[in-house]
Amino acid sequence: MKKIKISIAFMVFLFLVSSLSLGQTQSSGELTKITIAKSESAMGIQIELDKALKYESFPLLNPNRLVIDFPQVVKFSCDPLTEVNDFGVLTIRVAKFKPDVTRVVFNLADKRPSYTFRENERALNVIFWLEEEKEKPAVKKEPERQIEERAVEKKPSGLFEEMTISIGVNSGLYFFHSTDFQNIYGESIVFFGGETTVLVSPSKNNYIGASLGAKYISKSGVNHHSERVELTIIPVSISAFYLRQFKTFSPYIGVGLDYYDYKETFPDAADIPTISSYPWGTHVQVGTYLRLASSLSLKVYFKYYEARAKEGGVEKNLGGNEYGLSLAYHFKI
Repeated sequence: MKKIKISIAFMVFLFLVSSLSLGQTQSSGELTKITIAKSESAMGIQIELDKALKYESFPLLNPNRLVIDFPQVVKFSCDPLTEVNDFGVLTIRVAKFKPDVTRVVFNLADKRPSYTFRENERALNVIFWLEEEKEKPAVKKEPERQIEERAVEKKPSGLFEEMTISIGVNSGLYFFHSTDFQNIYGESIVFFGGETTVLVSPSKNNYIGASLGAKYISKSGVNHHSERVELTIIPVSISAFYLRQFKTFSPYIGVGLDYYDYKETFPDAADIPTISSYPWGTHVQVGTYLRLASSLSLKVYFKYYEARAKEGGVEKNLGGNEYGLSLAYHFKI
C-alpha cells in the first residue's frame, strides 16, 4: 500500500511539472516601443520588449522586405505603421501574425540596404546602411539606450534559461551513520537512482528549483548471529534549492524532505523474518552542474541525511552521507 502511495505522489508531481511547463510556454509578452536613431551614414531601429529577447528573421523579395517574428509576444503598444523613407527603409509595419507571435516588417526600397542585428537582453537593434559604405559606420547614440557599436555575437547559452526541466540518472556511495549497519553491511553501499528537476529564473543567472528523486539501496550482510540478512532502502526525496549559473559550471545549495521504504529480511527460521518501516527524514545538499554540451551536464554533489526508524521499540538510524554523480539532460522552455 505504501509503495502505491509513493507511485501516485510521483505521478502527481510529473503532472504538476507538465502543467508548469505549459504555463510557461504560454506566457505572454509585449512589444512596447520602436525608436529610430540616425547618423550621416547609418540608421538604427530599436525594437523593445518587456521580456527576454527571442526572435526569428528572414528576407522576402518582390517587393523587398525584412521580416522579424517575436514568438510569445501576444500584443504590441507601438504604432502599427511608421513612415521612414531613409537608408533604403520605406515603412515599418507591426501586426499580429499568430495569436502568440508579433511580426515586424520592414518594407525596403528596390535597392536593398545592408543591415545587421545587435541584441541586448530585451531589445533588438537593426542597423541599416547603404551599399556604397565600405565599412559599417557608427550609429548615433540614443539618450536612453545606446545602440551598441560592436557587432553582436550570439551569447553562449548556459545550461538553464528562464525555465528549464531536467531529467537525470545518478549513482554513487551511501555511507551509513549507524555503526550497527556498518558492522553488518560495511561502511558504504552503492546506490542507483533518478531525478526530475524544475528550474525557474527570477533574475539573470539566478535560479530557484524543485526536484523529485528516488534511489535504490540494497546489500547483503552477516549479523552477529552469523545469519545472512538483506537490507533494502528506497528513499523518495523532495528538494528545494538555489542555483547560480556561470559559463561552464553552476553551483547550488538546497534542503529537502525524504520518505523511506526500509526493510531488513532475515532467514525464515528467525523469530522475526522481516523488519520494515516507512519513516520520514530530512537532508541538506551542495553540488554543482558541470556543462558537457548545450543540453547535457554532469552533476557532482554531496547530501547529508537524517532519518530514524522505530520498529518493535528498536530505533534504527537510516541517516548517512551521500556522494554522487548524476548525468542530466535539460529541456529549455
